[in-house]
Amino acid sequence: MLYLVRWAVGVFMSAFLVLGYLAIRRKEIATHRAWMMRAYGLGMGAGTQVLTHLPWTLLVGMPADTATRTFLMTAGWVINVLVVEWILARTAKKRGRGMQEAAVVS
Repeated sequence: MLYLVRWAVGVFMSAFLVLGYLAIRRKEIATHRAWMMRAYGLGMGAGTQVLTHLPWTLLVGMPADTATRTFLMTAGWVINVLVVEWILARTAKKRGRGMQEAAVVS
């Protein structure tokens, strides 16, 4: 199962990079930035996996089975994707608010 999750993460990361490349070719900077952030979030999953494994290891011990290890590793990627999407949503909300303020002024 872990092999399939790793494969899926690699496919999604590659797709995000291609979408980012295509966006920058169209000079869509915000879209490029969003796709690249998503790809980076997946790429940094290994760093977050330390944060999912450490508490488990300290409280329970080393993951005893493949299912637990797969869950902990997948959680690292999921956390990163959720954080990136949260940042993008906040940025879009701020950007939208700024656009509304600019429209009121003009």
